[in-house]
Amino acid sequence: MDQQPILQLVVAYTFVGALVFTVVLTCLSLVGWITFKDEKQQKKLFSVFLIELVVGSLAWFFQFIALDPGAVAKEIERKAVSVLEKRTREDIAKMVKDKEAEYSRQVKQLQADADQTAKGLATALSEAQSKSALLQVQVNSAELKLAQTASVRSAATAAEARKPDDDQAGALGREKKTSIAKVDPNACLALPVPEAVIGPLVVRE
Repeated sequence: MDQQPILQLVVAYTFVGALVFTVVLTCLSLVGWITFKDEKQQKKLFSVFLIELVVGSLAWFFQFIALDPGAVAKEIERKAVSVLEKRTREDIAKMVKDKEAEYSRQVKQLQADADQTAKGLATALSEAQSKSALLQVQVNSAELKLAQTASVRSAATAAEARKPDDDQAGALGREKKTSIAKVDPNACLALPVPEAVIGPLVVRE
């Protein structure tokens, strides 16, 4: 806090006290209540009184001293408020700066965490895509093998289905050959021919 107004007030009242003291001594010496051993002392006292009066007037005029305690108190209050406001603004500015620094640090930390998380997710996604592609290849291979197996099985099933017919046809063929081999041509000629068969072949006159 600026001490100048208080010092001006103290100096002013000290100077006023000295002036009053000088005035009292001068007045008492003029009326003869106080006597000096040397008459020059009275003249010096009067000269000091005049000097104090002139210097005090000039100091008061140029506001080197202050005689109004109320004005001094207001000035002190004004300066105190100004200093308090300045300190308050400085404290608020410092607080805001600290908060901004803290916020910036938190934002950087959150950004770093977000980047790390995004990197982890990207790695996990890439691994998942690789596994998915591998599984797709395996599925395609399994489907191809399944189709081949189904084709082979279908061909085998068709072959197995035709095998009994072929066997039966072979057996019938062999039986036919056996039956034909057993037939006697002469016996066949000796068999009576039914009228219904031979009748149309005979030419009737």
